[in-house]
Formats: sequence, C-alpha cells, structure tokens
Amino acid sequence: MLQFFLLCISWITALLIYKKNCLMKVFILNFHSRK
Repeated sequence: MLQFFLLCISWITALLIYKKNCLMKVFILNFHSRK
C-alpha cells in the first residue's frame, strides 16, 4: 500500500512539473513573439 501511495505521489509531481514546464515554454514563446 505504501509503495502504491509513493508511486501516486511521484506521478502527480511529475505531471505538475511537466505542466509547469509547458506553461513556461508557452509564456516564453509568447514573450518572444511580441518583440
């Protein structure tokens, strides 16, 4: 049960990091396209 819980946490963390990176890329692309 504990291993499953840790696996879920690692998956959620990975998804959050992935989403954050995607948002940062979109923000950077928009910022550069405005110049």
